[in-house]
Amino acid sequence: MVVHDATQNTRLKKLDNVTGEPHLRLYACAPLMTAEGHKLGTFCVLDQRSREFSAEQEVLLKSFAAMAMDELNLRRAVQDLSTMALHDALTGLPNRAHFRQLMAQACRRADQSGENVVVGLMDLNRFKIVNDTLGHAAGDELLKQVALRLKHSVATSDVVARMSGDEFTLLLTDVRSADDAAKVMERIRQAFEEPFKLRGQDIFVRCSLGLSSYPDHTQKPEHRTASESCGRRHVPHQTCGWWVCLV
Repeated sequence: MVVHDATQNTRLKKLDNVTGEPHLRLYACAPLMTAEGHKLGTFCVLDQRSREFSAEQEVLLKSFAAMAMDELNLRRAVQDLSTMALHDALTGLPNRAHFRQLMAQACRRADQSGENVVVGLMDLNRFKIVNDTLGHAAGDELLKQVALRLKHSVATSDVVARMSGDEFTLLLTDVRSADDAAKVMERIRQAFEEPFKLRGQDIFVRCSLGLSSYPDHTQKPEHRTASESCGRRHVPHQTCGWWVCLV
């Protein structure tokens, strides 16, 4: 699209940037189109002078638009690869590698601020039974629903990650006392009171969850996986580290 003089165009002549500063006159644009034919925007050439815009210049403008679209596609591909490398494909949660990065960052901030960082480790009880009786597709759907409930149970500044299988981890940065930790665990317990809908059935699922505080219960969590930081995973009701078992 080329408008040689915006003051003579019924759609453009009343626009503020035509009637006032910067007093635009020439408007030439080429669309930025995806491979599927969706328009993302336009690549424009503007001038304060009214002038001709040759056919050769129009071809050049379209070439610039195509180059800009190629750059956008490249950046999107790089972003998609980065997302795939750091997030779990099934739930969209941060994966093990990303969680380790986030935990190391949180612990460095804690070293500077003097506050605690709480790491949680959770897995589903008898998850294998769901896979064996309802199928792996139902198991996958359960994991996605669990991920959603966990995200809704913690603060927006907290992190919920999927490590592997039915194992999830939590990174809580707004927990300053055992009472705060108990409140988080209570919200998660309540989240699991409602049944999960799987293949038209109401399925009740319970989980085992434990919390460990840095630096109170471990000295170098950035060098460990979440399960290593929360060393007493198989000892429910352990008071040290605020370990509990939800049943």
